[in-house]
Amino acid sequence: MWRIRSPPPGWYTTDLPAVLDLDLGVRADGEHIRAILAAPAHARGEGMPADVALPLAGLFAPDLDPERARALLPDALFHVRATPDHDGTLLYRLSHQGLVDHLIRRPRPDAEAGVPTPGAVLDRLLGCVGREGARRRWDAASPYLLRHVLVYAEAAGRLGEVLADDAYLACGDPADLPAAFARAGMSERRMAAVVHPTPPPHGAVPPARRLLLALEAHRRGAPALAAWLNRTTAPGAWKPIAAGGTGLVDEPRGPRHGHARAVRAMACATVAGRPVVVTGGQDDRIRIRRLDIPDPIGATLAEPVWWVHAIACTTVRGRPIAATGSRDNAVRLWDLTGRARLGEPLTGHTGWATALACTTLHGRPIVVSGSADATIRMWDPLTVRPIGMPLTGHTGPVHALACTVLDGRPVVVSGSADGTVRVWDPAEGRPVGAPMTGHTGVVHALACTTVRGRPVVVSAAGDATARVWDPRAGTPLGRPLTGHADNVHAVACGTVGGRSVAATGADDPTARVWDLDAGRLLDRILLPAPSRALTFTPRGLLIAFDMDLGLGARQPAATSGRRGAGGVP
Repeated sequence: MWRIRSPPPGWYTTDLPAVLDLDLGVRADGEHIRAILAAPAHARGEGMPADVALPLAGLFAPDLDPERARALLPDALFHVRATPDHDGTLLYRLSHQGLVDHLIRRPRPDAEAGVPTPGAVLDRLLGCVGREGARRRWDAASPYLLRHVLVYAEAAGRLGEVLADDAYLACGDPADLPAAFARAGMSERRMAAVVHPTPPPHGAVPPARRLLLALEAHRRGAPALAAWLNRTTAPGAWKPIAAGGTGLVDEPRGPRHGHARAVRAMACATVAGRPVVVTGGQDDRIRIRRLDIPDPIGATLAEPVWWVHAIACTTVRGRPIAATGSRDNAVRLWDLTGRARLGEPLTGHTGWATALACTTLHGRPIVVSGSADATIRMWDPLTVRPIGMPLTGHTGPVHALACTVLDGRPVVVSGSADGTVRVWDPAEGRPVGAPMTGHTGVVHALACTTVRGRPVVVSAAGDATARVWDPRAGTPLGRPLTGHADNVHAVACGTVGGRSVAATGADDPTARVWDLDAGRLLDRILLPAPSRALTFTPRGLLIAFDMDLGLGARQPAATSGRRGAGGVP
């Protein structure tokens, strides 16, 4: 028969901290296990990952290195609970608040040993962030630290120190920053400048995130902060130099200060010797703003126009005009100097006017329009009358138009929902050669340029690619330009460092800049929202995203002359 012996008085207790002290007191490594448990006592949120907790444990037992702490971790698990983080990493937290309070008050067995200060805890946590020279690599830091370092910094009275680290600003959660700036006593302007109204796109890598913050700083009128955020931009990369709600300055969103809905089209012109941008979109408004000075409100052209799909600019008798195409199937002409409509709307299309371009024919300016009715029409802006018969051949809506010159003769290039690119002779009113095929999606945009003196056409499509074409031969040049992850809606051509480049804008949401000679990507520009329009200006690349515009310039850098597989042969 078994007899149960009663323990001596005082041998047992129901007090959890006392149970912990008794347990650790009989273990050979009790002091080190205690230090391991003291680390998650300082955890925030759901718990602390091992790659942070084990280095922190060394603060409570100076002779405990992370390797030894990892070996002892299984002996400490009885007193902790583990919860998986969103990426599957286990987060450790003590099993009872009584243990948390006890180990914060007494992280070492010796009650007289003292408690590390919050500053010492912060220093140990910051030590978990790798360095590259003098800079902390927040882009490689534990997600736990990115989420909670501000809490530890505030407890240590060093919140401003962390917020002054632009590498942290480029990686930290924007949802946490407004209140942190306020608690740190930092200026409202700076706080507003570095915090997005909504978080940036998921998966933004830190260098791109830093440029998003700089773009937002410009949009909110803090150019000094934008320059500070831009200072680590790599040579050869693009950086934002201005931004705004289509005014390129600090201004609230809304119809009185910018477009109230997404910008779908834009074109540049010169009015009275000054560069301007004309924009239109889903808010039925057409706006004209100067690019050489901050122009927060600019001017709205006289009347609302239903959903502007396309804009093109030209000069008629020395006066700049803009042509707009909209969902009422009409094309309108506007005097940009007087900011008034010229004549009555040009009608004839039976579908939305979705594409526009301008060229000259027999020495006279003409406007070319494409429509959802699958036709192309030409118009005389002097007489405000159609020229010739519609150009037919596409089997789907015409979404894109561009003009260039082949062998001294003007030609029109069109892109359609049928996936083809066509070349037309406007003088003869007929197609030139066979349709150019290769895209497997809607051709959304076209642009023309020359590469080493040779005319080329660049197309952007819903198959997430851009292609370069020889309009004379009607054949593709090199391989498709790939990298976008969604529909490519915009393309523009320009010159950077004496080399021909194309810029594309997509739903992914990025803009990309391509060296057409080498057939390679020059830069990827992360945007806060998809881009449906972009153009090159003397100051840089102007990109429309959502209701806003951003202006970017490339950092000086030598461009490699090595030709890639997709280059123009």
